[in-house]
Amino acid sequence: MNHRPKLIVQKSNIERVHDWVCVIVIIGMFAFTIQAIFQMPDSIPIHENGKGEINGWGSRWISIIMPFILVVIYIPLLFLQKYPEKHNYPERLSKGNVYAFYRNSKILISWLKFEFVLAFAYFNWYFVKVALGQTSPPLWYISFALVAVILTVIIIGLQRLRID
Repeated sequence: MNHRPKLIVQKSNIERVHDWVCVIVIIGMFAFTIQAIFQMPDSIPIHENGKGEINGWGSRWISIIMPFILVVIYIPLLFLQKYPEKHNYPERLSKGNVYAFYRNSKILISWLKFEFVLAFAYFNWYFVKVALGQTSPPLWYISFALVAVILTVIIIGLQRLRID
């Protein structure tokens, strides 16, 4: 199908929940980080080596970068989700299955946005806790976040394979 029709694909309930949770978490990240900045010392740890030893220091104001990076990632995903006709699809895309492919693609982006926001919120929380000199939380979540994203792509990809 050379021409991809522009269809109105309404948001599902899970997409609405993801959007609300993402917005609340992003606002919370900014509020938490800004509040914490004023409790941090002027110089904070900004990097750890593989052994968990601090080997980089910087200004406390660098901690505001993480929420901004998240917004820079989130906004393009928001627009990408809105225009599923711009996504990449297999050759078997046809007039009969285009809606199912668009729905599947929008749900994939919704889950990825949700997972990115939660992962960044955790990383931000971890960064702030270390900057405040509190006990370092475990970094196992990095592996968990990566596995979650990979599993999401696999699961939704398998669902896409079932679309006729």
